[in-house]
Amino acid sequence: MKNTIDKMIEKFDYKIVTLQQLEQIEESELVVTVKNIGNSGKYPSCQWYVVEFANGEEMDVYIEN
Repeated sequence: MKNTIDKMIEKFDYKIVTLQQLEQIEESELVVTVKNIGNSGKYPSCQWYVVEFANGEEMDVYIEN
């Protein structure tokens, strides 16, 4: 069975999320940091964020400007 971090990564990694979803991710006890990397090259109308989990794994999410 997949753990919670794997489920979050599967659901959100490389996806455009809402500000509310990003805030919910940030509030998770599994998340250590959320860094705004700047403008996304993948999605030109978005900001790129890297989410770092307590186990060292990371995922990328994007917020529309």
